[in-house]
Amino acid sequence: MTGSVAIDVVIGLVFVYLLYSLLATIIQELITKWLGLRSRMLLRAVSRMLDDADNKKYGGRFLNLFVELFRGFIFYFVDSFKDRPFAKKFYEHPVIKYLGESSYSSKPSYLNASNFSQVIVDILRGAAYDGTQSQKDQIKSALDNNIENISPETLRQIKMLFAESKGDVEKFRALLEKWFNEVMERCSGWFKKQTQLILFLIGLGIAYQFNVDTLAICKILANDKNAREEMVKLAIASEGKYEKTVKLFEKDSIIHDTIKSKKTGKPDSILTIRVRYIPDPILSNAQKKVMADIDKANNILGLGWPDKKACAKCDGLLKCAGTEPSKADHKKIAECEKTNRCKVNPYQNKSTMLVGWILTALAISLGAPFWFDLLNKVVAIRSSIKPQAQVTPTETDSRTGTTASTINRVG
Repeated sequence: MTGSVAIDVVIGLVFVYLLYSLLATIIQELITKWLGLRSRMLLRAVSRMLDDADNKKYGGRFLNLFVELFRGFIFYFVDSFKDRPFAKKFYEHPVIKYLGESSYSSKPSYLNASNFSQVIVDILRGAAYDGTQSQKDQIKSALDNNIENISPETLRQIKMLFAESKGDVEKFRALLEKWFNEVMERCSGWFKKQTQLILFLIGLGIAYQFNVDTLAICKILANDKNAREEMVKLAIASEGKYEKTVKLFEKDSIIHDTIKSKKTGKPDSILTIRVRYIPDPILSNAQKKVMADIDKANNILGLGWPDKKACAKCDGLLKCAGTEPSKADHKKIAECEKTNRCKVNPYQNKSTMLVGWILTALAISLGAPFWFDLLNKVVAIRSSIKPQAQVTPTETDSRTGTTASTINRVG
């Protein structure tokens, strides 16, 4: 396989991964919205902060990892605030309570660090605080006597922050916000792992449903020149089409915002968690666009499952042709079988299908932004390669009797 052919194979394969990653990400985004996975992951993080980390073990290392990844949207469906009194009080506070979208999505998917510190300070200084008492004394008394029944590890952490602030409530709030932002950075990692696992499971279902066999695709692109060229054309033509769509699905990020400090009045940098929101109509339009190109790619590669009803028409054409079909009949039958994918692709091996599907699922779990960036890079490399020189067959000069080679540049 020459270098240019290898690059074309990579372009075709990466484009297939991009299409199915986009489809999987659309499905994952709908699941995340319907089940409120972001708000549940945030609930998990806040509960770990305010009522000590849950170090419960569930068995072996693999089982622990599996449970950890799923707890964000399974554990908190059935888990209440039992044994989490401080977290319960936090979420029942009006500042937090009314950030939820609805009675079903009653908990927010995003919290500002300033809201977090405001609520903690308000809880600690007590409901009877009216602005005339000393905040420092109220908070110190609440911590020393553990009036709010805070868990030991959390109480120790908050006491340490209050001691570090030396009784300065504004500094105490700043330290609470710093603590919150540090935990949210870890929370984004938990959400990323959860998302990748969901994408892998969705990808496995997609790979089976559409028969997206990575091993077969590689063989087809490496050996079928027409399929390879058609896939490259489709990939290059669609490259710019998905830029906006991919940007919609960029992962939730933690960014730096610049605001004015309440204490000094000077610009200050804080961490903010930015959560994306994609309206359903945009998701629907993106899905239609992706499915159209998936159908084109599947037709080019000849993958997918046979349509038995459509294939019966092909059998009917053969019967109508009689015992000795003409060339025209053979052509019609071949086109019918190819269109409806009536036969398993000759490059696909039944014994390795499962491996091919798993490889596809693993690729999909990397996400559409990864494959979009890689496609852009590979296409750029392809366009930068200089055309190779090709030598035409030697021709004889009728006047001199000598031979000469004509060199043409491809491109």
